[in-house]
Amino acid sequence: MSNIPRDRFSYTFQSIQSGKYSKAIKAFEVILSDLLDRYGESHHRVGAALHNVAVANLRAGLLSDAKDAIEEAVRIRKATLGDQSSKLAVSLIVDASGRPFLENDF
Repeated sequence: MSNIPRDRFSYTFQSIQSGKYSKAIKAFEVILSDLLDRYGESHHRVGAALHNVAVANLRAGLLSDAKDAIEEAVRIRKATLGDQSSKLAVSLIVDASGRPFLENDF
């Protein structure tokens, strides 16, 4: 993720690993906002940021937010990286792994 300070990105992942999900979500949303301002919504980096927001929300138990973010991440990654992208596959796996939880809430 060029132009995103590496320590901010690393700090955010450390927050997830230490269970500080609300901090991680806020930080990932700031990164997402920066990328949306820079690239618009149809860019693969925006899809990656949405993927990260989804993972943080899923771990925090915020299932509706996770569902919205991962569905948008999949849509953007499919459109920008193509159907055969390994990064799209990772988002599809997150979507599928969270789906049983997400479907029970709706």
